[in-house]
Amino acid sequence: MASVPRIPSEFFLDFVPTAFRSNAGASSKFAVSFEVTGAGVFSLRLQAGKLAAEPGLASDVLLRVSITPQAFEGIVIPMAERAVATPAAEPELMAVKALTLDADRERLLRETRGTMVLCATRGAEEHRVSVSAGDPAGAPQCEVTCSLEDLWALQSGQANPIELLMNGKIRITGDAQLALSLSAVLG
Repeated sequence: MASVPRIPSEFFLDFVPTAFRSNAGASSKFAVSFEVTGAGVFSLRLQAGKLAAEPGLASDVLLRVSITPQAFEGIVIPMAERAVATPAAEPELMAVKALTLDADRERLLRETRGTMVLCATRGAEEHRVSVSAGDPAGAPQCEVTCSLEDLWALQSGQANPIELLMNGKIRITGDAQLALSLSAVLG
């Protein structure tokens, strides 16, 4: 099992491009950015089937993910560790799925505007991740809450978001259409 770095720059610039699945021959028409408060911004894209990472905010970012250092440690690291330790899992960061969108889903993402906050819980811990399509100006329009275990189940394809919503394991407050649009894009 590959060791998952806990320093955001090492995680996004070195670990992610080598540890996570890429798409044979595909190139993305845009980038996805990850900002870890106080640690930097990192942009990811597909180039000829390989996941490429660069420091900073790329000019063609279509989806932005912002996270605190505590949420990075509480959500991103455990999910990455679980992904690389699970042979049956197809390791892929949820937001990176946006890089492999078909034309219809890419169009949907380009037309979507707004910010959704994902609140993942584990016991008394609560970690928040902001996901923005377009310019992330203003307050979030939507909040989605679920357990870290249910988030893993969604990430790994073991759970269906609609079933989790119907069973009360996912709660949406605010603009549910934004949450549905972003979930359709993220897989």
